[in-house]
Amino acid sequence: MKKNNTSICITKNTIAYDEETGEVFSVETKYSTIDVNWVKVWIEPLFETLTQLSPSQLKVACFVLSNTRQKSNMFFYSAREISDYLKVSEDVVNEALRILRKNDFIRKIDISRYMLNPMLVYYGKDNKELAKNFYKIKNTYGKKVAYHPYAWRKIWIKNFFPKIQNLSGKNLLVVLCLLRHTNNRNEVRITQNEIAEETGLCIQTVNRTMQKLFKNQFFVKREGYILLDPNSIARVKLDDRIYIKADFEQNKRYL
Repeated sequence: MKKNNTSICITKNTIAYDEETGEVFSVETKYSTIDVNWVKVWIEPLFETLTQLSPSQLKVACFVLSNTRQKSNMFFYSAREISDYLKVSEDVVNEALRILRKNDFIRKIDISRYMLNPMLVYYGKDNKELAKNFYKIKNTYGKKVAYHPYAWRKIWIKNFFPKIQNLSGKNLLVVLCLLRHTNNRNEVRITQNEIAEETGLCIQTVNRTMQKLFKNQFFVKREGYILLDPNSIARVKLDDRIYIKADFEQNKRYL
């Protein structure tokens, strides 16, 4: 997937003029930069589902997340269309969609028409109305995802998921562990032995996963800690993220 912009510059003109004559005295232009193209994601319930998927099935979940309509959280693709695009079998696609539905990740409205759970991921400012619409849709499996009000992150989907979508469920436990321990500066101060103890994985699996994530530039290494890519995930506003980005790019030059 093509890397997308994480911020844009916007302008605002302030015009001073004489109210009686309409004569313009001055025009002041102010520039500001804002974050764009990010989604609000609740990490814990999202990864609870993703860790159940094989690498091929994970591609399907990434495709769903990347192609969901922003205002409605709707997804309109058939299994065949997904299969053709991802170059995986329809059986893989159907099984992935079944797992997503079972975990209330998506709900099926009609043939080739789904809604992404706004309690996991949403694109707008408020998900209350989306949640109402979502829970009106019949849930075949009866499960509801718990709401995690303090666990959300900004994620740039088209930058984040290409870095993790070739991993297996066990590997994703490592990613989840890293995200749990990320501070507001995108720093992670945890050893591989501590990751192995928290996830229940062997140290060899943790080491291989960390090597893959490093190769995919999911993070860069610093002395005593690692720094996650702020163009993929962040917990702060743009003003603070600018400094993290500069630090990340500087360290990336030495890879």
